[in-house]
Formats: sequence, structure tokens, C-alpha cells
Amino acid sequence: MRRAGIRTTPLEQWMSDWGTPLLRFAFGIMHNQADAEDVVQETFLRLWKVHRTHKAITRSYAYQVALNVCRTQYKRNRHRASSTAGDFIISSDDTNVQSTMRLDIHRAMGKASYSDREVILLHYFADYTLEEMSQILGVSVNTVKTRLFRARKRLAQSLAAYDSKGQSSQGGL
Repeated sequence: MRRAGIRTTPLEQWMSDWGTPLLRFAFGIMHNQADAEDVVQETFLRLWKVHRTHKAITRSYAYQVALNVCRTQYKRNRHRASSTAGDFIISSDDTNVQSTMRLDIHRAMGKASYSDREVILLHYFADYTLEEMSQILGVSVNTVKTRLFRARKRLAQSLAAYDSKGQSSQGGL
């Protein structure tokens, strides 16, 4: 592959194209920057191994691998406290209302189940269609629709629990 006269490897191209979105996706699931970076690194290693043997690598396949690595890492780290919703960065150019709303969303996502975070992040942050999500998650389209519907409902209930100060009036999801 060539970019501006410089020869790049497929791995460099994937890292350039998908590195930041995959890191955001992994962070959204793992809620820990170091774990998210580990997930992305392991994802690219696995993609490289598959690429070297025979398979063409697509964006949706990269997300599928990242999701599987997240699942494995999540199971390993279950014993650790993962409530780090305060680690989300709110940009300084947001207004106070937008910042508060974004922080409330991040806190609600932090309290969401792993399954809910998967479908919300794939659909709204990675912009996958229901059919693509079905392939990535290895479930039927109807299952994806159901999971997404329930996840949105639980997220809305959680957001309704936050008052204007970002304090929860309920114990969680």
C-alpha cells in the first residue's frame, strides 16, 4: 500500500484507519484506558496473524476481533472494580449543559451491563447496521433488535435518574 509516496504495511494502514475508533470502542466497553489499549494491541496482533495466513481483513472483522478480546479481558478482570465513569473526558468547548449531559451518559454507560454497552457502542458509536451487528455479535438480527431496544430502555431509565447535578437518585441500572 502507498500513501503520499511512502510504502505502508497493512498493519500500519489498519492502525491508521481503525486505531482510534477501536480504542474508543474498547474504552467504552472496558472503562479503563490501560485495558482498552491492551485490547487494541491484542486485536491488531490477531488481525496480523490472520492476515499472514489467508484472510482479508475488513473493518467489521476488526471490530468482531476487538469485541472478542474485550470479552476475554472483561472475564479476566471481573474481580476488579470497573466503575471509572469519571475517567471519561469532556471537551472544554462544551457548554455546561452539554458537559453535564455527556457526563451523565458516560456514567449511565459505566453502570450498564456489558451486553448493553456492546450493542449501544456498536450501533451509535461505530455506526454499524443491525445486520452488521448481527454478524459481529454472532446472533440473529431479531436478537440484535431486542438487545438494542432493551439497552436503550435501560439507558433512558438510568439517565432519567440523574438530576441536573449529575447525581443519581437510584442505585444504578
